[in-house]
Amino acid sequence: MDDARRQYLGRLEKVGYAPCFMPDGTPCSVTASGTSPDRVFIVSLPKAGTYLAAEVMAALGVQSSRLHVDDGWVSDFRQYRKGTKMWKYQFEMPVEDALALVQPGQFAVGHLPCSAAVRRALDGFSQVFIFRELRHVFMSWGRFVIAEEMDGRATEAARTLPDGPERVHWVLNLKSSEWLASTCRDMVAWRRAPGVLPIRFEDLVGENGADAQDRAVDALARHLRLPFDEGARRAARACVGVDTLTWSGSRSGLDTYWDGKLEDWFRSVGGPDLNIALGYAEGSAKAP
Repeated sequence: MDDARRQYLGRLEKVGYAPCFMPDGTPCSVTASGTSPDRVFIVSLPKAGTYLAAEVMAALGVQSSRLHVDDGWVSDFRQYRKGTKMWKYQFEMPVEDALALVQPGQFAVGHLPCSAAVRRALDGFSQVFIFRELRHVFMSWGRFVIAEEMDGRATEAARTLPDGPERVHWVLNLKSSEWLASTCRDMVAWRRAPGVLPIRFEDLVGENGADAQDRAVDALARHLRLPFDEGARRAARACVGVDTLTWSGSRSGLDTYWDGKLEDWFRSVGGPDLNIALGYAEGSAKAP
């Protein structure tokens, strides 16, 4: 065993990660591989359909590594049990160490910044960026924190605050939510990054019509060097509404979960400008 391999395995052991091994001895997260010849990474805005995109990816024939990779943090969902909280599977690990576990024909997901260091780490990966109109991102995060009990006061808030804008505003003003706006700000550049396929969440779920959904699936398949036909489109459409890791059971609507107070907060964090950078009109989920 050479020194680099020994050191790498030592780092995995130190953080408590038990790798599998490919037939040639390469450490990996899972040994199964899909039909894509590439290593694939789905970089997505938080609450922008990360695990819907993962379902579509699997339907097209790419194997999930069961890894969610963020900047310095990883979630290992190989032993995920329905009903447990997602944050319990998270631990510290450098991006480079996590990405080394992803093998050809496999994909990982995460909310990585579009920085020079991350771009270097993803060199050699087929990269896809999933994004969404940001009011819906923040609104969905507000519901998610309550559902996942990610804050110690979440259960009490669910009892005392009505399910609507007041709850969402409470979540967005938590210290534990401070990362969200800055993370989105650090990610918008993925939309125009060379070699990265950008896909709108609204297209992927069919909100912009069946033709837009089919074009998104076809573009994804071509990008991954996979066959694209009506069978692939049907498989992708069947993923919409499935019970994913972060599915709350219903789609969040601005008419129910947004108000003037939240709009003021949104503007205070630069949301309209970020929306425009993503290709949305300031006040709409539609492209301008």
